[in-house]
Amino acid sequence: MELEPEHTYLLKAERSDGQTSSAKVTLPPNFPDPKIEPGLPLVRLQLKGIEHLADVSVSYDVRNNRNGSIRKWIFHHAQDTLGYQLVNPTPADEHTVTLDISHHWLMICRFYETENIPYTIIQSELYTASASPEWRIFSKGDALEAQLPDIGNVENGTGYLAGITSQTFAMPCDFCRQED
Repeated sequence: MELEPEHTYLLKAERSDGQTSSAKVTLPPNFPDPKIEPGLPLVRLQLKGIEHLADVSVSYDVRNNRNGSIRKWIFHHAQDTLGYQLVNPTPADEHTVTLDISHHWLMICRFYETENIPYTIIQSELYTASASPEWRIFSKGDALEAQLPDIGNVENGTGYLAGITSQTFAMPCDFCRQED
């Protein structure tokens, strides 16, 4: 079954004793590709058509040039998207999210250079996710709060369910240092 944006779905789970829990969720509309302005230490994203920004993350595929293995590094930017969420933009508006990616580079460098391992960043990607109207902003400490019966949206159970529409884009890697 293919899920369609802007449609409402009922997710139902049934236990072995026949008891069920369920939640309704509406998927948000698709959104246009963001405009990416790469740079160091900041990357700027121009986002349009996203009312509830759920996540932005950046990933890098890094090759160990000694043994050829590839490791994927993923960095989430919930703290950078919080300001966007609090503004509560209308979907037609265009908004800028600024990501500080300096710590990405430091972590990758330290990992390989500590062991004197030559490496190459072979790909970088940007992931963005739009959430349904049910989306609720949970800070780091509030994830447990979603499990409370009066907070969650799961009927006859606990937890929280929101619809997500996501896209992954190649991110220019002009700022990536590569070593052979």
